[in-house]
Amino acid sequence: RSQEKITQACVHNNMPFSLDVSTKGFGRLQPAPARCSNEGRIGTGPMPNVHTQHRKRASAACFTKRDLAGAHGRTRVVASAGAPSTSERPVLLLDVMDTIVRDPFYEDMPAYFNCTLKDLFKVKHPTAWLDFEKGLISDDEFRSSFYADLREFDESEYDGLKACMYEGYAWLDGMEDLLGKLLAAGYELHAFSNYPQWYNMIEDKLGLSRYIEWTAVSCHTGFRKPAPEAYTAASTCAGADVRNCIFVDDNINNIEAATMAGMRAVHFQGAADLEARLREYGVQW
Repeated sequence: RSQEKITQACVHNNMPFSLDVSTKGFGRLQPAPARCSNEGRIGTGPMPNVHTQHRKRASAACFTKRDLAGAHGRTRVVASAGAPSTSERPVLLLDVMDTIVRDPFYEDMPAYFNCTLKDLFKVKHPTAWLDFEKGLISDDEFRSSFYADLREFDESEYDGLKACMYEGYAWLDGMEDLLGKLLAAGYELHAFSNYPQWYNMIEDKLGLSRYIEWTAVSCHTGFRKPAPEAYTAASTCAGADVRNCIFVDDNINNIEAATMAGMRAVHFQGAADLEARLREYGVQW
């Protein structure tokens, strides 16, 4: 990926904004009239109808496949009867966005606001997205604090933004198949993600809980990677010693922090490369 995306990732601590420069010289945020299609591109017509209130989760920080599979009515893939015990195997902690699932942030969100990503970052609240990811504010509170100057964000436009994100969520090539193979071989798979309660939309659309537990999402643990506490929380929620964890992430800063925490780590660069790297760590299926 381009150097531009690396720079963008460094500032992906806040929610972006669309900038429509007025004659008065002050940026005004305005969603574009077009909508996102299932491929994450811009199409025409009304925004898809997405529930603004998602299923209520337990207050505990750690969630299991049973919790989510039961809530969403999906059937989880089950390890084969002859698979060796997972207690003798490494535990896999996987980032979600741009590791398992496509992140709509970089393309779809600017398109929704009809502007460039660079313009989106020109007007933003300095802490709202961070607070949302750490579970310090609710969805309604995030909408209220979306703009730097705290102007009102129309509820229907906010729902449109969430619908755009929902449509943009998609499995990365090869990852659903790889997770299925790992689970069937008896490996424990845990999501370790910096994300707000919008992860429920990912689950609603893709059903990740058929393969991986939503174990350590920052909106529940209260810690974001690469903070050291995030890795302690993730391993604790997974019930694993950090030395027995293999961490996978597309962000090199998070990889370096995992190594400092005592975990083995793989910098994600596609499903095929990940499969090869896991085999180097002795993960077999």
